[in-house]
Amino acid sequence: MLQIPAAELVGNFPNPFNPATHIRFNLAASGEARAAIYDVAGQRVRELVAELLTPGYHQVTWDGRDAAGHSAASGIYYAVLDVEGMRQSKPMALIR
Repeated sequence: MLQIPAAELVGNFPNPFNPATHIRFNLAASGEARAAIYDVAGQRVRELVAELLTPGYHQVTWDGRDAAGHSAASGIYYAVLDVEGMRQSKPMALIR
């Protein structure tokens, strides 16, 4: 039997990006979803969504700013999706 994952982090576009990127993900069922941006050291830069979402495709936008509203430096960042105990990440490049 084919098992459908609880969620899939599709990725972001454009990549590389400046000044913003759109992060897409798919949920197989309703659930508590958290999408955040992390730097290469594993520090959370900004949380984009943390709420109960319905099944289907979703998109959030990261404007290249940290939680305090400051512009993030050029570099590699990770979009991280946590849903129902499952975690997925995808790299993305911010070029200033």
